[in-house]
Amino acid sequence: LDIINSDARPGIKALCEVAGISHQPAFAEDVSFRLVPRLNAAGRMAHASLALQLLTTDDIATARQLAQSLDGLNYQRRELERSILESILEDYRQQPDLLKNQTLVKWDPTWHQGVLGIVASRIVETYYRPVILINVTGELGKGSARSIPGLNLYKALESCQHCLEHFGGHSMAAGLTIKTENLLEFQRSFEKAVRRIPDSDNRTPRLTVDTQIHLDDISEVLIDEIETLSPFGNQNPEPVFMAQNIKVVSSKIVGENHRRMMLVQDDQPSGKPVSAICFNAEDNLLKKTMFSRIAFRLRWNRWNGNKTIQLIIEDAK
Repeated sequence: LDIINSDARPGIKALCEVAGISHQPAFAEDVSFRLVPRLNAAGRMAHASLALQLLTTDDIATARQLAQSLDGLNYQRRELERSILESILEDYRQQPDLLKNQTLVKWDPTWHQGVLGIVASRIVETYYRPVILINVTGELGKGSARSIPGLNLYKALESCQHCLEHFGGHSMAAGLTIKTENLLEFQRSFEKAVRRIPDSDNRTPRLTVDTQIHLDDISEVLIDEIETLSPFGNQNPEPVFMAQNIKVVSSKIVGENHRRMMLVQDDQPSGKPVSAICFNAEDNLLKKTMFSRIAFRLRWNRWNGNKTIQLIIEDAK
């Protein structure tokens, strides 16, 4: 992060510019959600050498040209993901019986292989079960698989290796190659393999809350202190808070389905609203005006050199 913020490398400087973080220091979430997706877009949509060229060039003009190319590829990547995801979700809306299975395995010749892992992750978030999406070309299919915590995806695929040409990965993510003639058998075998895993039919998403807090206890000092614990990741999870009896003072939908809100607490002495946002809000969260409890992370919302307190809503009831 220190090197990224030093402006010492033209490629990173140019990438920060197109990602909209050129006039502020980059933080861990900027790397995860703004810089890395643009670098990854090269390998997903074209060739990873574009990202390599960007990171190794000494010329700022070349860097800016390459960064613009990556930004364009990243836009194409998002549009492809959105299109594939919506078509798959619509299939399940039209055929809800398919959701009786504990696994979701689908294939299609029109899907772009480079984005299937991301789409599979989104479907896992929606239906909370292992998902495998396969691009079929001629006699072969290449797929990406994603799992849920506690269900070892690699072990399940091992049980189905008689159907596969190749596979590799770990407990949460994997890739595979399969002959198209084996797709239906694999779909059945994978479902059976997951059902044999203990408690595979009793899996519900879990969110660990660190502590309950009152909205009046949220301050700039608190968020600065939380930020000193970063960068957050797998072995250093970001704190999650809970608050009860929350009223929505105002709200609007931004993007496709992100809900930005101003919140107050029923017994809040100050009555001062707090800004919050719920990304990819489910239908039941888009219109509610009162929550019995919310789970959230506390962050600075940085924009155009300014920063304001913001709650990132993880769940609400």
